[in-house]
Amino acid sequence: MDKEDLRRAIDRVDDELLRLLKERQALAGQLGELKRGLGLPIYDPQREEEILARQNAARDSLEERAITSVWREIFSASRQAQNPLRAAYLGPEGTFTHQAAIVKFGTSAELIAAHTIAAAFGLVAKHTVDYAVLPVENTLQGVVGETVDLLGAARKALIIGEVTLPIHFVFSSVCDRLENIRTVYSKQEAFPQCANFLNQPALDEARRVAVASTSEAVWRAKEDPTGAALSTEVAANQAGVPILFRNVENNPRNKTRFLVLGHDQPAPGGDHKTSVFAKVQNVAGGLEGLLAAFKRNNINLTKIESRPMDDAANFETWFYIEFEGHLNDLAVRSIFEKHDLVWLGSYPKGNAIEDVPWN
Repeated sequence: MDKEDLRRAIDRVDDELLRLLKERQALAGQLGELKRGLGLPIYDPQREEEILARQNAARDSLEERAITSVWREIFSASRQAQNPLRAAYLGPEGTFTHQAAIVKFGTSAELIAAHTIAAAFGLVAKHTVDYAVLPVENTLQGVVGETVDLLGAARKALIIGEVTLPIHFVFSSVCDRLENIRTVYSKQEAFPQCANFLNQPALDEARRVAVASTSEAVWRAKEDPTGAALSTEVAANQAGVPILFRNVENNPRNKTRFLVLGHDQPAPGGDHKTSVFAKVQNVAGGLEGLLAAFKRNNINLTKIESRPMDDAANFETWFYIEFEGHLNDLAVRSIFEKHDLVWLGSYPKGNAIEDVPWN
């Protein structure tokens, strides 16, 4: 086959793909009508995880991230055919949380940037949006206390999913020589994560200025002829600021985990996690008794974090706990029956998403 023969063959495949996508979209619309009639949620993270697992198992030589990216948009379009979806995230555009929202909901969803974690939480708590995506944990900086504390205090939204993204920073500037850069802008948390790059002699004269987000940092750098920014690649591209260096973070294995909040509890099935707040007696062995209950029931704890209580008079704490299993599991139910736990949600375990092309 020559070039034209191959192109005609590709055109035939493209036409068949389009026909099948139209067919799938029509079926998704019918499914949406059925779900609405039965009072079921449109977004079904467990079903999407099952489809991704099946497709990736049969991908052969195709890259997993390519399969995931394609299906992410198919899911997004299908949800829109069933019912338009709105999701809030910690903005502005171009932040890592924005990228996590795109991974979860695709570009067909209406994604709404909130100025603060509390504002995003408030939008979903008041049902102004269907979902919210918020950071909860970074491998270097630890837990995001504000997200966890809002869940415990308000209890007006459930955790229905999670997504983990690799954290890669780019260094961008309109100034093409490091020696001439006098100011580096970024979110405060970015500076220690990129300390090795920033501590090189060429940047000795550069001061570090913390701003509200990595996206704001890029726009500040664009207006400053001797400024630079640490940001996501998509933020630098959106602002049109040249990228001088990629992957300037200290640890290439750095990741951030994000929680997806909503009101419709995912159905049991598959691998699930559950999040709770636990209150234990302030006596010797109080926490040990709770942990022993998990051990007796063969339930694996994946995180435990002490958090202050709003009404504490003597520095009492809650414990934020994540563990494997679903609220409907008999072993999990037995612990709820015997201990003072506040359920925050049971949700499909999210897999780490490797580098996603954002350009």
